[in-house]
Amino acid sequence: MHSDNLYKMFRIQKEFQEQLGAKYDIQYQKDMILAAHAELDECLQCIPWKPWKKNQKYDLESLQIEIVDVMHFLINLSISCDMTATKFYTLYMKKHLRNRVRQKEGY
Repeated sequence: MHSDNLYKMFRIQKEFQEQLGAKYDIQYQKDMILAAHAELDECLQCIPWKPWKKNQKYDLESLQIEIVDVMHFLINLSISCDMTATKFYTLYMKKHLRNRVRQKEGY
């Protein structure tokens, strides 16, 4: 993904939430967490995860759509916590590097 795309995603999502009159308070944050959680549950329904069930389907197209839904809510949550795309990227990279070090050290 080109780095400009992350900025665009944050910008258009913030504009959309402001059009909807979003109040970035604790209730909004809770709603975004619950919505992301629900979408992750929907992701799980797109993949065969029940070892006891036969003839399960793997629905990659639906899984991809559900992942996008999750991202909408995570971006909303990020925005409500005063995170810009730049801040998100910076924190992501910091955590990513830490995870790499942890794995190298046998975490």
